[in-house]
Amino acid sequence: MPMWAKRSIGLLLIWAAVGVIPSLARSQDAIPETVTLTADLGIKHLANGAVTLASSTPLPPRPYTIYTRYGLADSTVMSSDTPITGVDVTWTSTVPSGSELIVMVRGRMTNGHWGTWNDDVVAGTPIAFDMPVQAVQARAILLGSSTAAPVIRNLHLQPTTAGLTAMSVYHKAAQVAPTYRLRVTREGLVGSHTANGHRIRPNDVYVSLPSWSSLSSLGGHEYEVRLSANGKSIVAPVWDVGPWNHHDNFWDTKRKTYSDLPAGWPEDHAAYYEHYNGRMAEEGWVRFPTAVDIGDGAYWALGLDGEQAVVNVSFLWLGDDPGRNAKPLNRDPAHRPTRAVATAEVSAPEITPSEQAAKPLEQVEVAAVAGPQFDANTSAWHTETCRDAAPARWLAGYPLSVRSALWRPQLAGGMYDVLVHVPLCAGLRPTTQAASYLVHIADGTEQSVTINQATAPDQWVSLGRFPFAAGSADFVKLTATASQAGYAVWFDRIRWQQVAN
Repeated sequence: MPMWAKRSIGLLLIWAAVGVIPSLARSQDAIPETVTLTADLGIKHLANGAVTLASSTPLPPRPYTIYTRYGLADSTVMSSDTPITGVDVTWTSTVPSGSELIVMVRGRMTNGHWGTWNDDVVAGTPIAFDMPVQAVQARAILLGSSTAAPVIRNLHLQPTTAGLTAMSVYHKAAQVAPTYRLRVTREGLVGSHTANGHRIRPNDVYVSLPSWSSLSSLGGHEYEVRLSANGKSIVAPVWDVGPWNHHDNFWDTKRKTYSDLPAGWPEDHAAYYEHYNGRMAEEGWVRFPTAVDIGDGAYWALGLDGEQAVVNVSFLWLGDDPGRNAKPLNRDPAHRPTRAVATAEVSAPEITPSEQAAKPLEQVEVAAVAGPQFDANTSAWHTETCRDAAPARWLAGYPLSVRSALWRPQLAGGMYDVLVHVPLCAGLRPTTQAASYLVHIADGTEQSVTINQATAPDQWVSLGRFPFAAGSADFVKLTATASQAGYAVWFDRIRWQQVAN
């Protein structure tokens, strides 16, 4: 993983003592402690000490795809000799039309555990910690377009006990972390960035949860989950936000949104199984339930196949590790939790570091980028900007069209499941129900497969399981031939997932 430069920028956080908090035992004349935000991802330092977006940044994470630039900066940790119970946050900023600024804050308790991020801080609104803290950290998220970017300056943190209105949830040393049985998906997206700035690598071990409140720092492990399935168990850090929501801290008893749902019942599960909220989530209509995206390495280490699975998930920052394969508080993902108290229950073997690092079977993903593994007359195809970094292209299909695109992977050889990704953009215009693919396989023959792209925007669709020879002789070809004249034929990525013979 490439390390983003953490150079200091001149935006100051000031820790000022307040006389109304006797436990601080510090005078109002105390010298303020000064810390700096660090340029973790996509951040530019201006000469006047302000912070804005760099000219070139990664694309924003899923919750903010209406923007084209994204930056995240965490401050250095600001410590106090004496515990405090709240902090007042103020700053000045310029936020032009087409941009957005989000400021967050969290506290570290006397036992060393971080509380969750308060992810919707309003300038001048005191933040209350429901347990004493001895350190505070701030986070700034900047979103913008090619022509608009927010600017933030003069960010101050000041301890207070007055007007406490917003709460954070903290680890209670005496309780066991809750475990829920949930529907999950494999994230993939190798080469893209997660919300905390990590560039996704093959065989990565991390998860994505649907709330900014528990997003670890770049490379950090402040928030971790234990995943258990198939008699195996692995611990993974939270490095991304999604998939269906980004303000659904469903694991907390003090739920921030969807407060009419019980703890442990994800909003997307309620939407899918109970038609809650008209079956809508923050990312749109819930086509299938998934509360956690899992990095490829963790997904495969648990022995999971395909793109979706059922996993027991323990939220370790909320209590003591319940051990391997703890009993979940709900009997299955389709039903609400019926128990409120978690218990430790050990039965599954821990996955060793060597098992984590071992990729069980080959997976090859080819994007629609000109080169040895992809070829198309791209000038004939229209380009759309979709959610992730992969380009998405489309062309109006016709019965006699000769336009095509061809993916030619370098494979080890054997049996492979072939999956094509239908771009998210496919929902923007009338789309073909009969996209025609030719799969060239090991014996030299070609298999014809037709799929309905109109019902599968932003989904991986299987073409089937086929034998492929070692090397790059075999391929998949998509033509713009379609029986529905004028309907769009889409493409971006194709994946070959090796399976045991």
